[in-house]
Amino acid sequence: MIPHDPTMIVDDDLLSVSDRRTLAVFDDALNLNPVSRNPTRLSPETMTEVLATPLSDRLGRFLRARTGEPAVGRISVIVVTYNQLAFSRLCLESVLANSSMADLEVIVVDNGSHDGTPHYLAELAALTPSVRPLLNAENRGFAQANNQGLAESTGDVLILLNNDTIVPPDWDARLVRHLKHSDLGLVGPLTNRTCNEAQLATDYTTYGGLVELADRLSEIEAGTRFEIGMLAMFCVAMRRDVWNQLGPIDERFGLGLFEDDDYARRAKAAGYRVVCARDAFVHHFGQASFGALNDGEYGRLWHHNRAMFEAKWQESWSPHSQRTDAYRMLVDRLRTAVRLHLPEGATAAVVSKGDEDLLDLGTRRAWHFPCDEAGSPLGHHPADGAQAVGHLLEWHRRGVEYLVIPAPQFWYLDFYQDLRTWLEESCPPPVRIADTCLIFDLRRLSRNGLPPYSLNTSSIAAPSSEGF
Repeated sequence: MIPHDPTMIVDDDLLSVSDRRTLAVFDDALNLNPVSRNPTRLSPETMTEVLATPLSDRLGRFLRARTGEPAVGRISVIVVTYNQLAFSRLCLESVLANSSMADLEVIVVDNGSHDGTPHYLAELAALTPSVRPLLNAENRGFAQANNQGLAESTGDVLILLNNDTIVPPDWDARLVRHLKHSDLGLVGPLTNRTCNEAQLATDYTTYGGLVELADRLSEIEAGTRFEIGMLAMFCVAMRRDVWNQLGPIDERFGLGLFEDDDYARRAKAAGYRVVCARDAFVHHFGQASFGALNDGEYGRLWHHNRAMFEAKWQESWSPHSQRTDAYRMLVDRLRTAVRLHLPEGATAAVVSKGDEDLLDLGTRRAWHFPCDEAGSPLGHHPADGAQAVGHLLEWHRRGVEYLVIPAPQFWYLDFYQDLRTWLEESCPPPVRIADTCLIFDLRRLSRNGLPPYSLNTSSIAAPSSEGF
């Protein structure tokens, strides 16, 4: 269900929706659920299906019949790749099959991939003139590579798109229609995974489910959008005149992180509005590339870029969160549940997504889960269930007596099966409040009898401007 926003704008003067394509670029049953995070990995079955299908078999029928809406001129889609060929194929082939604008340009900037991506891009470019690969010898980072693609683009509308996304039919038309309003600078879609109120609670697991949800949103939310603090650059659209005024992405942010916060601030400082389109949806796997950073690289990058952002704008950065009325009501219910079921002075770990409001529990002390040595949110989920258990054990040794899982994070126990099994075997049945939270009592665990575990926060991850 889409959060209600009383400030949303309704536009009744919409262009007509283009005809839906009757052919699907991927099988409806294609499984989109990752089998792990940090880095994000697809199931072996999905990998095989994506990589084994010849390009001409999957795309030929779409490329031979490219027709669509000519109303806004050329669309330039800029995609940056760095290894992760399966994700790039899902992204690029969905763009080529599902874009409805007649004049499409896809500029792919490869940052020195060594997994076969350059060969794939050459094959793709030979199949269709819509694709223009730009091959770098080394990894130039997110900002510089996107700027490289933007500088080479010829479109009237420019769309930055991560390679760990899948776009549904008519995705481009749904975004672009909002940009006919001259006061709109940046527009992005709803998604299943991002850092703020653009994230929508979803339950689909397949490509067919993604398309069905996107079509339903397009129908029931046609022409509506809401103001948003920033748009994560997994998918951002703008007119060329906006880009000409704002200029390139700040390349001082290097490999990435906080460049999207910065660009949204620049757009607003120039007098433009930054909005999220309620009638557009793009699937985002998230952390396909950044999740591969190890040995504290991600943490060092995050802290460096945060400091640079704060110095540039002369203010402290605050984690993004979903500030809808429904979410505020959830926080209030969770606080009530904690007061009822945790004794005064108790200490809890809260799966918090970095939201400080969830730690404001009155006389009960709370820590983010997961968190670093200082108790600050890591902003990243554990890589697997064993790591989640180990992290919780370490903080139990340090005094955490309860684990609180808010309702939006109930999926934790499905994804982290080792954590679920350990909790079921080691703790009493949890307090379960269906629309609010789960509360696990860890006090019966014997601290002396727990297996040894070293808290390695660099391998779990560091805080992320993308969030969970």
